[in-house]
Amino acid sequence: MRLTRCQAALAAAITLNLLVLFYVSWLQHQPRNSRARGPRRASAAGPRVTVLVREFEAFDNAVPELVDSFLQQDPAQPLVVAADGCNKETTRCFGTVVGDTPAYLYEERWTPPCCLRALRETARYVVGVLEAAGVRYWLEGGSLLGAARHGDIIPWDYDVDLGIYLEDVGNCEQLRGAEAGSVVDERGFVWEKAVEGDFFRVQYSESNHLHVDLWPFYPRNGVMTKDTWLDHRQDVEFPEHFLQPLVPLPFAGFVAQAPNNYRRFLELKFGPGVIENPQYPNPALLSLTGSG
Repeated sequence: MRLTRCQAALAAAITLNLLVLFYVSWLQHQPRNSRARGPRRASAAGPRVTVLVREFEAFDNAVPELVDSFLQQDPAQPLVVAADGCNKETTRCFGTVVGDTPAYLYEERWTPPCCLRALRETARYVVGVLEAAGVRYWLEGGSLLGAARHGDIIPWDYDVDLGIYLEDVGNCEQLRGAEAGSVVDERGFVWEKAVEGDFFRVQYSESNHLHVDLWPFYPRNGVMTKDTWLDHRQDVEFPEHFLQPLVPLPFAGFVAQAPNNYRRFLELKFGPGVIENPQYPNPALLSLTGSG
């Protein structure tokens, strides 16, 4: 079996981390006089140093005090390594999003990698279910924007958006079930009607509410419309010809369906030059350039 370049890089990174942890463990078990000179001190009752491996995009996002405690510790002290990141059994890494702006943006951080991984996993899974059921779907909003820019979720985004044809909802068992209430499927994903309006939401798990939103549209006189409208600039009607045909577009590690001529589609929704000029979701609250 041949490894792709990404798989090889991931394997190398994992191997390097394991070697580092092995070295630290080996160092902990060496006699003290083989590592340092000076009087021997008892360490049986010494404090434990816990190093949190935080999952943020850059080392600059690490907590300085924790990094310093690791670099300055006496190697004779027991070392505890703990992971800090969300999964299906935990809550997500951030709270309620206010004004389309998650709290981590105010902390000058982008979406934690554990959250991005969960979003990618959920998106891939949902797309697989929709395709198997014959539900026509397409990347919408910021998710399409991320795909157009770099083939992935925007690095500060907190959900994934898909449009679907309303008339296809009945083809999907999970969507039919969600009409009556929340459905937890065999993989632990939660399918439900969103409380904000007449659209669907698929959550990563019952505990972790990272999610994919599914927006049902229907054609009327050649224009795609829907019944629930939110106060988002991109939440507008559009000509159905953008969906005839749909085109494949790389996104979040797989290939999804997207509107044809997606540049014009995005500029219809967000304005000219939106692909080349990234901005936070609500520049009036917080600007990527720092001017807002």
